[in-house]
Amino acid sequence: QTHHALSDDQTRYTLMGICLDVQGNCLSATTTDGHRLAHAEVPCVSAQTMCVLIPGLDVTTLVPLLDATCHDEVLLRLYGQHLDVVTDRATMAMQLLQGQFPEWRQVLPPTPVVRVPFHATELLAVLRRVRVLSRDVKSRSVGLTIQDQRCVFDMEATPENPEGLLMEEMACEVDCPE
Repeated sequence: QTHHALSDDQTRYTLMGICLDVQGNCLSATTTDGHRLAHAEVPCVSAQTMCVLIPGLDVTTLVPLLDATCHDEVLLRLYGQHLDVVTDRATMAMQLLQGQFPEWRQVLPPTPVVRVPFHATELLAVLRRVRVLSRDVKSRSVGLTIQDQRCVFDMEATPENPEGLLMEEMACEVDCPE
């Protein structure tokens, strides 16, 4: 769920891996390329706390292994700078990256300030329509403004669309937890 945000910048090698963090009964995986941050959590049973960096190249091998065993139990064995990922079907051993992963907890709020549920297919369709005119990869970010039960997705003018702002609105249910 997070490997799409791995960096390919070899000068920032710690961003080329997944930060796997086990604390209490929660296993989290976090990646960032310096612009995007992806984070996922799953419940786990752990006797110890650990925070390790799995190399991106190993992740490309590990993802299909875990997809194939999605209903099986997975065991993580840490020893020194090595990690074994053990399933009923296979064991994968890897040498971990050394270094400090960025403090991602400072980026994500501990509890959501605003929750806006979307149907994935509707959200994807809106994002595709807003981005369709841009061919410049670096400027393909889409803005989101939430106001009065309306979500406005927009993209600034680009060389391909000098006319100005691309914008689309959709109704949404905004939930602001107290």
